[in-house]
Amino acid sequence: MIQVSKDISNAIRKHPNGIILSIFVTPQSSESLFPAGYNQWRRCIEIKVQSPPSDNKANNEVIKLLTSFLGVSNKDIEIISGSHSRLKQVLVKSILYEDAIRKLEEKI
Repeated sequence: MIQVSKDISNAIRKHPNGIILSIFVTPQSSESLFPAGYNQWRRCIEIKVQSPPSDNKANNEVIKLLTSFLGVSNKDIEIISGSHSRLKQVLVKSILYEDAIRKLEEKI
């Protein structure tokens, strides 16, 4: 197990229906990437999207990247806070906390 797991766990909380991810979004990036790193000061996982932060385009791309990475459907992801902010809390249903940690540790 890599040392960073303790840090990653600060960005993920258990929820009765799955997990809540704390993410920090960089819109209008040159590439779309999740995870793009871990921000230890904000205690969140970074995500880069190419879409602009207008007309919900960046949020939609965030959902698309998360569904692809975590292997869940669009209906299983909900932005529960920060829909108009770079810092977001995202509910991911139908995934176990341990599975999310493992997947993220492999990439960060």
